[in-house]
Amino acid sequence: MQQHSSCLTSLRLVSVLDVTCLSKSLLYDNQRFMFMYILSCPSLTHIELSAHNLESLEVLYISDCKKLKSIRYSIQGEEESSGGFSSLQVLKVDNCSEVSDILSPMVLESCTSLEILQLSRCHNLVSFPIDFRSLPSGLFMLDISQCPRLRSLPKGGISCLSGLTELLIGPFSEEVGSASFYEIFRGIQQLQSLVKLELYGWPQFESLPDHLQHLTTLKEFRIYNFGMEALPEWIRNLASLKRLGLHTCKRIKHLPSKEALPNLTDLTIEECPELSERCKPDQSEWHNISHISTIKLEGQPLKLAR
Repeated sequence: MQQHSSCLTSLRLVSVLDVTCLSKSLLYDNQRFMFMYILSCPSLTHIELSAHNLESLEVLYISDCKKLKSIRYSIQGEEESSGGFSSLQVLKVDNCSEVSDILSPMVLESCTSLEILQLSRCHNLVSFPIDFRSLPSGLFMLDISQCPRLRSLPKGGISCLSGLTELLIGPFSEEVGSASFYEIFRGIQQLQSLVKLELYGWPQFESLPDHLQHLTTLKEFRIYNFGMEALPEWIRNLASLKRLGLHTCKRIKHLPSKEALPNLTDLTIEECPELSERCKPDQSEWHNISHISTIKLEGQPLKLAR
């Protein structure tokens, strides 16, 4: 394998049943390797990467590897430590429920070209300390979501990510608490490019972070698993909002007034039983949403006679 791997520019493993470990020797001494996709490999438990092989790597995408426990990065000598992930543009780890050991913050600091960072649906992950100040200014999509045991909150203030257009975040461990979680969003109004926000919480979170009311550029807002009974009237301040989604907010009963949602064109309400019932034609909330062109309640589009 070593004899020929230096010619590879990409590696794609999809539904390979018997691979259990990918070692750094697989791509030994390959300076042209750019793309790595590892998808749905049910026996894979460990991935080992080496600085010596990654100077040209642009995409690292790992998904649906249910037994994967660790993604490790090794440096064998001083001569290997200079490049690191300097060419990496896309880093995605998704739906790897057993993973507990992921690339360290020191490695992330070498990702000076990073544009997309996704860490989602890793239910066993406890620690992934990240400092927003160490992420590159070119980052436009950040997804740290659906990792419910994660205890390490991001540091550095989200206002550092001035080029961000999409943010998907939460929930962190229930031990973190709402006050600490909301503190992440301090200064978010400075993100003048942000157009999409997906926010994941816990049923005991009875309100949304107040800092969000200043997101005047936001076009799509999706809220998952919060425990409030009504959306705040300050949502009227989201002047560019076109699409709103409420998901698994089981206690919610009320929407803001029609005047607070004048530009909304798309409304999705899913697993919010009381609100879905109240939003049907001729029910109590109907007058607040009757102007919206596309409405989906509990997975079914609402057909309107207009």
